[in-house]
Amino acid sequence: EKVRVEYLLRKPSEVKIEVFNILGVRVLEVEHSRQLPGLYHYDISAKDLEGSSIYYLKFSVDDKNSVTKLIPAR
Repeated sequence: EKVRVEYLLRKPSEVKIEVFNILGVRVLEVEHSRQLPGLYHYDISAKDLEGSSIYYLKFSVDDKNSVTKLIPAR
């Protein structure tokens, strides 16, 4: 199984996408780069997420952050 992350940038932005386990330890850095305007997507495989059953996706664009709970299907 996989989780798809999709987003649209309206202006050039610094993007960072990270996955943390329930203890707050970063287990995966999906993206960290300056990106041009456009539609983007990334697939996160459940195989990349080992150990815990609950994760948190931190999505940062420039200085704005959002966190979403992930519960991947196994």
